[in-house]
Amino acid sequence: MGTFRYVVRDAFRITGRHWGVSLLTLLTATALFLLVGCSAVFSLSVRSLARRVESDLVVQAFCASEADAAAVSERMSSVPAVVSRQVVSPDEGLARLKEKLGAQSQAIAMAGANPLPWAVELRVARAGLVPDVVRSLSQMSEVTDFIYAGGLADRLSRLSYMTTRVGVAIVALASLICALVFYNTVRIAIDSRRREIAAMLLVGATRTYAVAPFVIQGMMLGVGGSLLASGALFAGYGSAVADINEVLPFLGLVPDYSGLRSVVLLLVSGGLALGWLCSLLVADRFVRRAAKPL
Repeated sequence: MGTFRYVVRDAFRITGRHWGVSLLTLLTATALFLLVGCSAVFSLSVRSLARRVESDLVVQAFCASEADAAAVSERMSSVPAVVSRQVVSPDEGLARLKEKLGAQSQAIAMAGANPLPWAVELRVARAGLVPDVVRSLSQMSEVTDFIYAGGLADRLSRLSYMTTRVGVAIVALASLICALVFYNTVRIAIDSRRREIAAMLLVGATRTYAVAPFVIQGMMLGVGGSLLASGALFAGYGSAVADINEVLPFLGLVPDYSGLRSVVLLLVSGGLALGWLCSLLVADRFVRRAAKPL
């Protein structure tokens, strides 16, 4: 226990002695972990949005009258891809639109009369079946127009795949940069104590005892950077989602704090592991060199 206390004391002394380099390392690690965290949160948000769009995939067929809408609904009951049908009146459609737009629904009121036609909402099992439903609707004379989000679901899926790939590349690049920063920080600290380390080894200190303070220093910097980045993510996540919903209310983003906590846990674990591994490899190498006769 006493040995561990001395090792921790030396780690703080090393950090304080080179406070400028340590501060620069901490800020660099914070920026890199924040970049990784933002990339992960964005990727999770896109993936969640894609799943929600696909699970709530609806084809809307517009008709000129209530009778036409009822006829379309009845004929689409025989299409296997359709899991549910609902006839929506213009008044109901307008109420839904106002609820979805929120504060921006005032622009609809300025239009005067209700511009929405009768509609039939057809819920589809999955995005791949949308073309079959659209093909059936296009053959019905009662249908004046139709819209669907199948293309949006496909684009969101592709975007989710791309953001995952980009996120992996960002993690790899950030890890490499962090490793180089830790390398230089530990190297500077060891070079300044080379004579002291050599003397410690000569009087019987183990190489583990000589290496341990530098490893703890790297772990402190790694965890500190990840904690600062995590705090920034938590502080800005809710307001960022609120701002996006205000500008793009139709997205209806919901803050996913459980996913954010998972990202934070990965950041802190990654900071601890990266600081430990990089500092251990670098410190062991330079302590071996410092132990050589001058």
